[in-house]
Amino acid sequence: MKASIPFEDYLMPKLKDPGYADEYIDVALETYDEDQNLDALLFILQSVVHAQNEDKKVIEKIYWALKKRGILPLLKDSSGPRYKYALEYLGLSSQGVTADSSAPHHFVVNEASA
Repeated sequence: MKASIPFEDYLMPKLKDPGYADEYIDVALETYDEDQNLDALLFILQSVVHAQNEDKKVIEKIYWALKKRGILPLLKDSSGPRYKYALEYLGLSSQGVTADSSAPHHFVVNEASA
């Protein structure tokens, strides 16, 4: 029987490679298009951002990919602290996606800054 290794120990070093990270993002977005699993998509995107040390180019790519696919409005309508954390961690708060103070855990896409 083969010994297994933890997910993070296997994947995180691979995601440090920008080319691999780009492909991983693309596959994650394609998978989201099929299964609409927002939680899984955000987990994957957070993993990439973490592995890439919060590189602004990666965050920008993610922002535009989410915007192009119409996912940013879904985040606006989603509730729960995990979405707020995901937006902050992905750097999307600084890209015009923010928590709406009048409706805790809801998000607003500010098109002026997009």
